[in-house]
Amino acid sequence: MKKVVLAAMLLLLSLCWASAEDLDLGLPLNPKGFASPSESNEITMGTTPSGFKYETYQEGEFSPWLKKLRRAEVIFFGGLPLSFGAVGLTYSAFGRSGEFWPMLGISAGVAALISLADFIIGEVRDR
Repeated sequence: MKKVVLAAMLLLLSLCWASAEDLDLGLPLNPKGFASPSESNEITMGTTPSGFKYETYQEGEFSPWLKKLRRAEVIFFGGLPLSFGAVGLTYSAFGRSGEFWPMLGISAGVAALISLADFIIGEVRDR
């Protein structure tokens, strides 16, 4: 178990320390690895110093099921820390010393139920 946690931490650290060249973002890079500023050093609205222009999403760019999936994902991962805290308080209120993995599993189940309830409420409301 400790080896798995250690390997996961090492993987996370290596991802955090990845340089922009490793990530291949397509940005023009100077020799130090940072994005080079534009020639005029003025940033116009909607552009970055490297000259990349932001484009807003169009109305039909994403399908409705993809928007619903994204909403469910945001609600699930947003509710996970809250449900984890609630499960931890419930465990301690009943005098049990909760271990991490069972508490995380229960918290994920609670967050999934909240996400499912939001989906059902949204489907009923849209009809």
